[in-house]
Order: sequence, then structure tokens, then C-alpha cells
Amino acid sequence: MTERYQSQNEVELQDNEKGLIEDNIDHLDTIVISLFDNLDELDRVERQVAIYNADTCTPIGIHLGYSICGDPEIQTDPKHNEFEQFYKLVIGDEFVKIHLNRDYSIQKIITNIATNKPYAVAHWLDRAYKTFDYLLNASENFYLEWEHFSF
Repeated sequence: MTERYQSQNEVELQDNEKGLIEDNIDHLDTIVISLFDNLDELDRVERQVAIYNADTCTPIGIHLGYSICGDPEIQTDPKHNEFEQFYKLVIGDEFVKIHLNRDYSIQKIITNIATNKPYAVAHWLDRAYKTFDYLLNASENFYLEWEHFSF
């Protein structure tokens, strides 16, 4: 299944798995900040990159997307919950898209990975975070190519 069929890929997760994913959003934020720089400058901005091997100038099949939506006054007004964040991680043919509310709770998860085993999404994200950590600390050279963001 490809990313084009995203509307058919929303999954329901158990509360324990949701909580585990929500607890690790800080790690995802660190990865995004490392790649995209200052997230505070983003407001209704979308960024997405493909990662390339600098030695061969070829894509390595890994993409990361981030978007933030909401006006600055909404972000600071506790009466509004209209401030949202979107993350998209793609490794090979698999993807996980996370849509968060302003309190970092999960609004929805869209994925094409098999979710028939408990904690499948949380385990996939953990492996993805480790992959990004490796790339950020690797001795090999990688570079980013900006892409059109789509959630």
C-alpha cells in the first residue's frame, strides 16, 4: 500500500500505546529541530525533506515532514485547542503520520504498517528514531533535499 491511500490508513491504538508514543514526542521534536533548525519560527509552515547520501548523491529512502498550524494567539490561549502539529516519518515504503493536538495528545495516527501486533506503531517509531539518531551522528555525510509537504 502506498502513501496515496492515506485516508484509508488511520489506525486506532490502545491507550497504553498512545501514551508511549506521546511520551516520546520530545525525542521526535529533537530530531526535527536537529534537521529543520528553530521550530519557533514556524507558523503555518510545512517542511519536508528527503535524506541523501552525499558520497553517491542518491536518496536513502528516508523522509521527514513537519507542519505546525495555528495563530500565535491561539498557541498561548488555553481556551483554544486549534494549535496542531503534524509529523510524517517515511522509511522505505512504510510511513507513520502523527497528528497532535496542542497538548501533545494524539489526535490521529495514519500508517501503512501492519498493526495486528500490540505496540506495532510504537516499535516502528522507536526504530525510526534510532535510524534518525544514527544519521545525525554518522561519520558518513548526508544532505537534505526539500520536498513538497503533504499529510
